[in-house]
Amino acid sequence: MKTIAIVPGALALAIAQLLSTPAHAQEVAQADQNTTTELPKVEVRERRPQDDLMSLMLRAEHEGDRLTHDEVVANCVLLLFAGHETTTNLLGNGLFHLLRHPAQATLLRAHLHGAVEELLRYDGPVPATVKIATEDVAWHGRTIRRGDMVMPFMASANRDPRQFPDPDTLDVRRAPERHVAFAAGMHFCLGAWLARLEARIVLDAVFRRLPELSLAPAEPRWKPMIFLRGLESLPIAWTRIERSDA
Repeated sequence: MKTIAIVPGALALAIAQLLSTPAHAQEVAQADQNTTTELPKVEVRERRPQDDLMSLMLRAEHEGDRLTHDEVVANCVLLLFAGHETTTNLLGNGLFHLLRHPAQATLLRAHLHGAVEELLRYDGPVPATVKIATEDVAWHGRTIRRGDMVMPFMASANRDPRQFPDPDTLDVRRAPERHVAFAAGMHFCLGAWLARLEARIVLDAVFRRLPELSLAPAEPRWKPMIFLRGLESLPIAWTRIERSDA
């Protein structure tokens, strides 16, 4: 197994500069710097291993191959954001689309499992990703060379009319679950089941406790990103119920 060393900050900044606004690119670079600064130093964990994930990755070995320092840090950053940012965006995106489609929201309690899967398909938190080809691949008359960077757009696949009838319609009763919001195969998201559980619990609680919840007149604001899809703000309104002390 051949490893490829990638400097997390350089990659994050390069992608942000290509696919985002200059201000947001700088924000990405600063966030990456802050994150890697706050993580425990790799050298410290090498000298004094603890019962944590970083120490485990430093000890991991496969056929004599070990992770480099940069790869350990990159995986820590990935797990940190994958366990927080994406689920937050799934909840925000899902709430927004259910409030835009009140008829679907009324079906939520009866089709909770299917609703979460449909929200992942309809407007998932990770529209695209970046992969490195490990071998030459023929693809529709072209060749993807080993080492080439490839950007699969899962959001496009999730609107494929050959897989999903009427793909631009939100339908919480849709079946079967054929979306690729969590990727597939060896790249399938490790936290998929946790994200699904969190979404079911939160959406059920929100619509049960706030049945009159609705979108406020102000327009929502989306984060200016391509690899993560999420809201910066979602103005909502509901009727406040005063509790009696009696």
